[in-house]
Amino acid sequence: MQPPEPRKIRQYELVERIGEGKTGVIYKAFDSGQQRVVALKVPHPEVAHDPAYEIRAAATLKAVARLDHPNICNPIDLVEHGDRLIIVTEFVNGNTIAELVASGSLPTERFFEIAIQIVRGLDYAHRNRIRHGNIQPSNIMVRPDGQALLLDFGLPRRLSSRTDDLSAFPLETIPYVAPEEIRNQRPHRVGDMFSIGALFCYMLSGVSPYEAATHDGAANAVLYEQPDYDRIAAHGIHRDMILLLKMLLAKKKVDRCADTDQLLVTLESIDDYFKKRSCHPDRTVTFQSPRLYLLISLLAVLLVLVWSMLAGGK
Repeated sequence: MQPPEPRKIRQYELVERIGEGKTGVIYKAFDSGQQRVVALKVPHPEVAHDPAYEIRAAATLKAVARLDHPNICNPIDLVEHGDRLIIVTEFVNGNTIAELVASGSLPTERFFEIAIQIVRGLDYAHRNRIRHGNIQPSNIMVRPDGQALLLDFGLPRRLSSRTDDLSAFPLETIPYVAPEEIRNQRPHRVGDMFSIGALFCYMLSGVSPYEAATHDGAANAVLYEQPDYDRIAAHGIHRDMILLLKMLLAKKKVDRCADTDQLLVTLESIDDYFKKRSCHPDRTVTFQSPRLYLLISLLAVLLVLVWSMLAGGK
């Protein structure tokens, strides 16, 4: 029998349950102290009792609370309630990417509106040396006015600290986990870039990029298979965008697009290209194709690879 839901946690009066996942329950609440509406993330007992959750939650609050960006949802407080550590964040009214894509892929114009905002927020975090580590469709919220926000910075993807068990990942999360993290290698900010690539594939095609019915199947798809780029191209996506997705989803970190600033410039260039072409459908487009930015990104990756080989030979 489930225990009754609390009505109040400290100064936070619970208004309604607004979501639930494998890791916990999310409540809309009213902060009687500050007279504002907030969101409370209450972990399930099996998650709350894992030492990794408490460590990461505390570290996340300390690091992310100092970020100030319109595309990042900030944590507000960390509250102990019984044996659980509860994260309090600003309340965001809107729909997640998962909800927006539930009925099909996003129109190209809508995709770029949201994608560019996501990368702006991520670029700001990376410039402050903060990795998101949990980018997936349910962790991006879009307000009715179109503002997109990154949620849940730094919270563990795994349901336990066991690194030898794929079932510690929620199945729907695995397609957005970088190959090196599945292999239990040390996580890095470049892992966010793989997650962004997988998220973009989902937004453009309407389906998960690495579909599978089991944890092992999804992990093998991430490690060894490629998304169905033909399905994405069938939605009218330009080949330059397909090339960018391939760079983001490279299996090896050294082959992956690793610079959020360059990613942002490339996305904005491709978006500009589409807008100008749609405004002049009967003309030959004479402005610079975004492929230049993609080539620059590829050159940067090659330079990093060469530098790594030379450094290793010393």
